[in-house]
Amino acid sequence: MKTMLLATLSAAAMLVAATALAQDASPTPGHDQAPGQQFHITVDDLPAPVPVDPKAPVNPPKKVERGEHLPLVPEGFQLKLYIENFGAARRLAVDAENVVMLAQQDQHRIMKLRDIENDGFADTGGLVLEQAANPFGLAFVTNGEFEGDLLVADQDAVYRIPLASVGFNIGQVTPDGMFGEVAGHISHEVAYDAKASQVYVSVGSVNNVAVEEGNKATIQRVNLDGSDPVTFASGLRNVTGMDFEPGSNALYAVVMERDGMGDQLVPDFLARIDEGDHFGWPYQYTGGFVQPELQDQLPKLKAAKMPDVLFEAHSAPLDMVFIPDSWPEEYRGDALVALHGSSGASVPTGYKVVRVPFTDGKPDGSYENFMTGFWVSGDATAEVWGRPAALAFGPDGGLYVSDDFGGTIWKVMPHDIALANQQKAMQPPVANP
Repeated sequence: MKTMLLATLSAAAMLVAATALAQDASPTPGHDQAPGQQFHITVDDLPAPVPVDPKAPVNPPKKVERGEHLPLVPEGFQLKLYIENFGAARRLAVDAENVVMLAQQDQHRIMKLRDIENDGFADTGGLVLEQAANPFGLAFVTNGEFEGDLLVADQDAVYRIPLASVGFNIGQVTPDGMFGEVAGHISHEVAYDAKASQVYVSVGSVNNVAVEEGNKATIQRVNLDGSDPVTFASGLRNVTGMDFEPGSNALYAVVMERDGMGDQLVPDFLARIDEGDHFGWPYQYTGGFVQPELQDQLPKLKAAKMPDVLFEAHSAPLDMVFIPDSWPEEYRGDALVALHGSSGASVPTGYKVVRVPFTDGKPDGSYENFMTGFWVSGDATAEVWGRPAALAFGPDGGLYVSDDFGGTIWKVMPHDIALANQQKAMQPPVANP
């Protein structure tokens, strides 16, 4: 088992001076950035399959200073800059006390932040874990003897960090070798199912399009005690976000699909994941389109499962979360998805948070812009000050959105919830009799 260092809260407080932010209604660039803009992509919109082009465009965004630019959120929501200049948070998790955990993958550590004054801004923080190997996935254990402990997925395994349970030893949850070769997509997402005390973890592919062995391009499931590891679903090139639909407890995931096949192929997607599902990679995509260069190697598979929601190709969905019942009725039960933005499309796309409507616990196939404004100029090459990376809800109903390009974390909250929280924070504590 790997040895890591468990650290305590740093004595040095990390302070941020910030105020409530007003919205900037200035025009946005690009074809897909209008606030509230709606999308519904179907298989009928897709061009015919083509082989991967090794000379496909490489068009990463250009980083610019944020200056006075702010994210744009819908009317009726409050936006606050929770923290800035704190490094790149690739993943977030929030505990029952509203302590925000963040995975700083490039610095190989897990940090924590807290808003002691209940004003919407982080004012204390510290180190939780260091010397981790590219940590990414975070999830809290929410039941049983380990309730309150933190699950961390790095490039090698999933570990349980004893934040609340008795003891100081970090426990390895997944067996050695489950992830296979450390290459390609090494960011492993993790989700915890409290109803079954089971851990789900994604294992991405090494390559863009290639036949691979072992557990690559799958979701693995294991009990919290490490027993009964199984391949839950397969044919998934790179699962980057997972969450359980509140009503059915069904697992949903967002997936980054293959590149190099043009600006319209292959759509990234959101899908319900059931045990035994196969989504096609590398032989098929989007419900059964055959990858041309693998036609002769196509095994006897049934058509790949069709995703529920197709995003614009190369949007790069990096996280997803379901909206809690504390939000306005029209939002409850819908999903939010962080689109990190394209790096391999001649026409840029993404760099925003979108809302996926659900009806009776199922997505209707559409999505719409929820949080934009990160992309401020440039049409051929996106000039952005930030790229949405991680999403997490706190117990107060606040949505935390991390930007791993500009090093910011934002807190979004409906105005009525924000007002109620402010009034609660102003009430004097009740003295014990």
